[in-house]
Amino acid sequence: MSILQSLWMIFASASFAAMAAFVKLSSEEGASLGAIIFTRGLPSVILIWLWVMLDRQHRSFRTPRLKSHLARSIFGVMSIWCGFYAYAHLPLATAASLNYTTTLFITFWTLLTTVVARSALQVLAVCLGFMGVLVVLRPSINAQDWWAIVVGLFAGLSATGAVLTVKRLGQAGEPVWRTVFYFSVSVTVIGLVAFLFSNNYIADLNAGFYLLGTGVFGLLGQLGLTRSFSYGATVLTATLQYTAIIFSALLSLWLWDTEIDLLSWLGMLVIILSGGLCAYATKR
Repeated sequence: MSILQSLWMIFASASFAAMAAFVKLSSEEGASLGAIIFTRGLPSVILIWLWVMLDRQHRSFRTPRLKSHLARSIFGVMSIWCGFYAYAHLPLATAASLNYTTTLFITFWTLLTTVVARSALQVLAVCLGFMGVLVVLRPSINAQDWWAIVVGLFAGLSATGAVLTVKRLGQAGEPVWRTVFYFSVSVTVIGLVAFLFSNNYIADLNAGFYLLGTGVFGLLGQLGLTRSFSYGATVLTATLQYTAIIFSALLSLWLWDTEIDLLSWLGMLVIILSGGLCAYATKR
């Protein structure tokens, strides 16, 4: 995996961390879940459509891989809905930790299904990174939360299906922008239906601005993630997803004055070390 593909994943992680901050700000301003999901997809649809219209001779929405796009969209939408459900019904740290089980699922699936030898260092790096996530977030689990925990795990599992489908589309030569476009269309349609049934329309300019930020940074993150998983080493790319925790912690410090204690800084250091270790193991 080239350094460029690693940088794409780090860029995606930073963008998704910013998107999550805008989601939280939107929610604090009273935006409904349907509105958040709708605006998560709409800017991507509009901007990519305009970009394609500027050069219709060389760009087209037509694809011979419609079934793969449909599968990617189904997995992605399920992941978003289940993930938001977990965030709504579990402590933030617990829901976020469940979200990052995706990296573990991807690694184990890769180990089981590929003939490429995986070193013990790669597996160690993935597990070490997840331990770093747990140290930073320190999730708590209550017996009555079992259903929300199952849903949160299903979000991670669904995201795994989405990522692996993205990888397959990239290997088949499908352009990054087209993969992001079809996924964004499905998110926008589902979000619009939920938004219209919520009877919670946006009247606050602050909420509108935060929702726009959600969509723009969601687009940037999706482009970076799709590019990285399409052309990069799967396990290393998955491990670099953990860096989103670092960006989220720094944004929380800036926007909400959330204290970052020594243990959290150590956890972030572990996450950085896990990325370096996995990169070293991949290059060997």
